[in-house]
Amino acid sequence: MGGEASKGQRLPFPSQWKGSLEDALKVVNEQILPLSTENFASVEAPMVQLSPEIWHFEDFLDHAEESLERYPQLGKRIDKMVPKVLLEPEFWRLFFCHLYRGLHASPQELTTELLEEESDKTSNAIISCFRDSATFKVLAQSETEAIL
Repeated sequence: MGGEASKGQRLPFPSQWKGSLEDALKVVNEQILPLSTENFASVEAPMVQLSPEIWHFEDFLDHAEESLERYPQLGKRIDKMVPKVLLEPEFWRLFFCHLYRGLHASPQELTTELLEEESDKTSNAIISCFRDSATFKVLAQSETEAIL
């Protein structure tokens, strides 16, 4: 359930957080990098550890370094914002606030309208609602095998 990495491999987020490396890449590319400077800087801490009063950059330094290695586009964001808009530790606090929110986002609500749409959006919403269910994984695997 938490961040998955092979032994000795660093993660761009704490291992107890939900999500995979692929999930994190998607959050960075689709949710964080497109944010305006103003929206990037206006996120609220989703957990106490990321609140400005308790935040310790040193606790996330390895994750920040790994994030820069995995997502080099972040370097451009840092160059644009640090120190002109905010200091580097605050940049990383905000980055991890966004990453946590993206990795722990609630699945899309299944509405009648969405189900009746019968589109890729419908399929993705259903999958996201049941992704962690062992029964759903078995069903999905058997359906995939039946198609192949």
